[in-house]
Amino acid sequence: SCANDTTQSYRRLQKRRCACPILRAKFGRCTPDFSTVDTANFARNLGLSRRLILIIAVLSVLLLVAVGALVGFIVGGRAAAPVAPAGPAAATPIVIVVTQPPGAIMPSPMVQMSATPTLAPALTATPTTPPTPTLLPTPTRVLNTAPATLLEVGQSWRTDSVLLTLASVLFNDSVNCSLGVKFYLENLSASTIQVSIRSSQFGLQDNAGRAWALVGLNASNNCPTHENVYTASIAPGERYAPPGYSGWNVGYFGPLTDRTVQYVIITVNDLYHFNQAKWRIPINN
Repeated sequence: SCANDTTQSYRRLQKRRCACPILRAKFGRCTPDFSTVDTANFARNLGLSRRLILIIAVLSVLLLVAVGALVGFIVGGRAAAPVAPAGPAAATPIVIVVTQPPGAIMPSPMVQMSATPTLAPALTATPTTPPTPTLLPTPTRVLNTAPATLLEVGQSWRTDSVLLTLASVLFNDSVNCSLGVKFYLENLSASTIQVSIRSSQFGLQDNAGRAWALVGLNASNNCPTHENVYTASIAPGERYAPPGYSGWNVGYFGPLTDRTVQYVIITVNDLYHFNQAKWRIPINN
């Protein structure tokens, strides 16, 4: 159609054989063969179109040059960046630089999450408690009976792991013997001991300070009136008394019925290692 012909180039319009009102309005008078168009309006519009094309071409070249320079600057900067020395491995975030032409729509940046390495649990060494050594009980050292100690009937005097015990007392109001005192020995040491027993090793005195007369020493169960001497070897752990008896008796004669006599004290000296071993014997009138 004639309207579509307005979009055609001027060169093709020259070859058309029609008188177009639109072209006539645009370019002025139209000759039959379109060999010449003598209108200032056409020349002016044609010059403007050529300038516009030239300006667009120049701007495109400048834009390409600017984009190329920007890309070269970024690439050159990355190439010149020094390489950091190797160090402990660490999660390094990745930075993405995107270059876009002017007017382009930038997509939303995607954040890349760096994986955090999972550390294995540290091994903790459990200290081993050494076994507690079993302590042997410390043997209790049994001391000798202290000097000046006054024992009672039934108690033992201890000297060098040997015990001398006053076992019992026999009261006998007679003209020959008033009082009989029974003893025995016990060896708690680790070796055999030798003992000799005789009447001179014993003495008796009442609370008034009077010494009573010694009348005998023997293994009789009665108040003794004669003297025997006993010599014996006592093995470790053994208890000694004359054979067939539980001990030996020492007999004394004194004022047993005197109401002033409240107690008597018997003393042993020079029997084995015993010296000044004393017992108190109460007298009940």
